[in-house]
Amino acid sequence: RTAPPSPSIGRRLTMAASQMSEYAEELIMTARAISATGKGILAADESTGTIGKRFAQIEVENNQDNRRAYREMLFRTEGLSEYISGVILFEETLYDKAADGETQLVDLLKEQGMIPGIKVDMGVQPLYGTNGETVTQGITKLAERCTAYYKQGARFAKWRAVLHIKAVFKALSDHHVMLEGCLLKPNMVRSGSDCSVQASPEETALATVRVLQHTVPVALPGITFLSGGMSEEEASVTLDAMNKLDTIKPWSLTFSYGRALQQSCLQAWKGQAENVPAAQEELTKRAKANSEAQQGVYGGGVAGAASEASSFVKGYSY
Repeated sequence: RTAPPSPSIGRRLTMAASQMSEYAEELIMTARAISATGKGILAADESTGTIGKRFAQIEVENNQDNRRAYREMLFRTEGLSEYISGVILFEETLYDKAADGETQLVDLLKEQGMIPGIKVDMGVQPLYGTNGETVTQGITKLAERCTAYYKQGARFAKWRAVLHIKAVFKALSDHHVMLEGCLLKPNMVRSGSDCSVQASPEETALATVRVLQHTVPVALPGITFLSGGMSEEEASVTLDAMNKLDTIKPWSLTFSYGRALQQSCLQAWKGQAENVPAAQEELTKRAKANSEAQQGVYGGGVAGAASEASSFVKGYSY
């Protein structure tokens, strides 16, 4: 388990941050809070098109009222902040209001002590002239949008880019990016979807941690894995296997799951108000399982409405 930074180190980082920018200290504290022991991120930043595909599976119409009702149900789950430190939002949700017409959805998160975040990229597009490489959209007017998002309550941002980890940190170093205020959200090192022999959770865990040890600087406070199409249970068990490894892990290894936190919850909800308590119970069960996995103490076997179902989609893009 990663030991928390000593107070003296914390003071030195705070002093250094105060000399960088007016937001540096806040970024460092936010990154640390998200990476806290036993906590991780709920990725609820599905685009309108992507959430529509999820709703189609439960025969719920993809309209603004239903999207609001679903996200409000997630954010009102009592006690969720015991396991979830941050929630990534889609832009519509950041500005949306609850059913009462007055309460901002983002305020529901803050009331529970969860940190609101925002997806700021606009997806990827093919990079012509390459062998399947992509380029991330959204740089244009990014500073203006981030200013508005911060004013609305967002305190961290997600930027998705399909890159090799080593290339990412070389570029961050070249541009003097403050790693203490950053988090990395990579996939795990897994067998290809068409591979006839799939690696076990333990094999995936070891391969993933070894890659990170060779590429990720210790200044980074946390690595928040995406679930990448794994079932809810597989995502929890594999994260647990990583945190059980007896090796050097200078960063928090935690979760930033979307499908692997919401699949059973969505199946239980089915767009019906009377199903909200059951759906919230499913969300809490999965959040607790991943909290235990982040600490390397998950015993496995937490069943749910769709906990064993794969969420893999070939060629998935969000």
